[in-house]
Amino acid sequence: METGWGSRQRFHPVRDRRARSKFGKQTTDAGHDENSVVFTKAQMPVFEQLRAAVEAALGVQHAPRESAGSVLVADELAKLGDLLRQGLLTPDEFQQQKARLLGGGG
Repeated sequence: METGWGSRQRFHPVRDRRARSKFGKQTTDAGHDENSVVFTKAQMPVFEQLRAAVEAALGVQHAPRESAGSVLVADELAKLGDLLRQGLLTPDEFQQQKARLLGGGG
């Protein structure tokens, strides 16, 4: 067998058969791996639908969420801001209530 650029690869029946059997072994090994899914080519469209559904569910599960508490605090701050603009709270009272809502005491 020649080496270097322009070398030709010759068919080697034993080596080629071993290479093919390794691919089959990978499929067998995947069947024993709890993190692998083995399916036929005919099952591919159904698998793609399942994979898309799982990825969407994982995306929703890991999406950042606002806690109910932070929404309530934001609403209360907005109400306090409205009261301040209407002149029903002094700036000092607004700051005290804001600190209370944000956990700063006051």
